[in-house]
Amino acid sequence: MKTAIEWLEEQIILAEDIYGNDFKNLINKAKEMERRQIVEAFTNGEVSTLFRNNTLADEYYSQKFNK
Repeated sequence: MKTAIEWLEEQIILAEDIYGNDFKNLINKAKEMERRQIVEAFTNGEVSTLFRNNTLADEYYSQKFNK
C-alpha cells in the first residue's frame, strides 16, 4: 500500500533531480506527521478501548506502513 506521502516523496525526488533542491527534510517531517495521524486514528478509533496503549498503535503503523 502506497500512502499519499510516499507518492509525494517520489514526485519530490523527481523534482529534486531536475531542479537540484533538497526536500528530504520536508519529506521526513511529512512522514512523521502522517505516522502520528495514523497512530492517533488507530488509538481513538471505534475499538479504542482495546487499543488505549500507544505501543499497539505504533505496532499497527509499523506493520502496515514500514516496508
